[in-house]
Amino acid sequence: MSAAASFEALTPTSFLLRSGRVYADRDAVIDGERRFSYAEFLDRCLRLGGALRNMGVAEGGRVAVLAPNTHVLLEAHYGIPFAGAVLVALNTRLTAADLSFIVAHSGAQVLIYDFEFEGVARDVAAQVGGGLRLVRAGRPDDQYEHLLASSGPYHRAVTDERGLLSINYTSGTTGKPKGV
Repeated sequence: MSAAASFEALTPTSFLLRSGRVYADRDAVIDGERRFSYAEFLDRCLRLGGALRNMGVAEGGRVAVLAPNTHVLLEAHYGIPFAGAVLVALNTRLTAADLSFIVAHSGAQVLIYDFEFEGVARDVAAQVGGGLRLVRAGRPDDQYEHLLASSGPYHRAVTDERGLLSINYTSGTTGKPKGV
């Protein structure tokens, strides 16, 4: 048996693809009143991948997400790589100016944001300038759910487990603690 025949890239997407089959009926996500089985969660992530491709996000494109610890943020960790794109998860505690810098610096084309951050997301879009597409999430009637419902599944196979999956920005201080 050759190494190529037995090799599977170790990526988050490969784990979810397997879990969607093996644990299809088991709970994967519990977010308040919402629950998704592994099969449902996989479908939602694949549809996010399809939605991003339909929006013109190409392989290697950047997608920023401004959301608390909800199913939307979790879906982004899988759906964005399924699209072949790169996740830029944003710290919800940063200012619009700091977020604008990150979005511009990373080259994000899309900003998926929780409805609670509507004002901040609009400020970021205004500061970044044209070209940033906003997608509001967090309510069943919002754009995010509509995109998932109207998109087919998409999955670009990850062939290099060392490929770029996300761009992470730190937001802590690097100075000395007081008293040192």
